Amino acid sequence: ADMVFALKHRYPEFPPEHEGEKPQTFTRVLLNTCQNEFESLPTTFEATEDEKKTESEQELFLEMKRMKEKMLANVKFIGHLFLRRLLAVKFIGHVVHDLVGIREKLPDEHMIVCVCELLQAIGYTLDQTPNGKDLMCKFYGRLVDLKRQSGPDGNAVYSKHVQFLIQDLLELRFKRWEKKFFKDQAMKVRPTTRRTTSK
Repeated sequence: ADMVFALKHRYPEFPPEHEGEKPQTFTRVLLNTCQNEFESLPTTFEATEDEKKTESEQELFLEMKRMKEKMLANVKFIGHLFLRRLLAVKFIGHVVHDLVGIREKLPDEHMIVCVCELLQAIGYTLDQTPNGKDLMCKFYGRLVDLKRQSGPDGNAVYSKHVQFLIQDLLELRFKRWEKKFFKDQAMKVRPTTRRTTSK
C-alpha cells in the first residue's frame, strides 16, 4: 500500500489509450483494478459436484484454503489503501455489501471474518466522517443480525469463533477503538541494572 501511495504522486495520471479520450487518473485506474480483482473472488467456498468428483478431499481443502487466504489478503489490502486515502468510503461500502449484504443465502463464515478484519483496521477512520459513521452503523446492524441467526433446529448458524469476532468488534467500537494488548508474563524480559563502582 505504501508503494501504491508513492506511485500516485509519481504518476498522477496516464495518457489516454485512444485519441480524443481524456487521460485516466491514477486513482481511477486503481479503483478499477481493485474492483475487478475483488469481483473475481469466489462467492462461495463450497466445492462443486464436478470438483468433488475430480479432486481428492486434500486437494479441495488446499484449494479452498488458498482462496480464503487470497480473499482475506485482498480485503486487508483494500483497507490499507483506504487508510491512505486512495479509496473512497463509498467503495468500502460496496465491498462490505458484497461480502455480507442481505441475500437469499447467508454469507459464508469466512466472508464475515474478512469484514471483521477490515472494520477492525479501518473502523476508527470510518467513524471520523458523517458518511463513514452512517455506514458503520449499517455494518454493525448487519453483523448483529448475522450473529443472532439460528437454524431450524434452534442452534446458531455461525460458529462461536465468528460470534466472538463480531462481539469483539462491537465492543471495540463501544470503547472508541481503544484496544489493549496484554503480554504473557512469562515472555517479559526483566530489566537488568548494571552497578558501577567509582575508584
